[in-house]
Amino acid sequence: MQTAETILSQIQATDCWAQARWGVKQKLATDNGVQLNCTKRIKIIVSLASDDTYSVQVGRMSGRFDFNVKGEMSMVHADQLVRVIDSLFSNAFWSL
Repeated sequence: MQTAETILSQIQATDCWAQARWGVKQKLATDNGVQLNCTKRIKIIVSLASDDTYSVQVGRMSGRFDFNVKGEMSMVHADQLVRVIDSLFSNAFWSL
């Protein structure tokens, strides 16, 4: 829970409109990060790695339980989170 709150506050501090731009509808804490459920069945998963960087996955749900990763990046620093998610989100949003 602490990790999820930290990630969300880092995103908020970098760009206060980022979550609205991504259409975040639900925020879920995971074991080592946060999952953001967005519009168009897009999910953003941010996980804390052991070296204090983040791994980011952005993808779409197809069916009820099938998550198709459309883009991912590892070794992302806190100040790069919004930029990386923006880029990956754009690819997931416009891909068929």
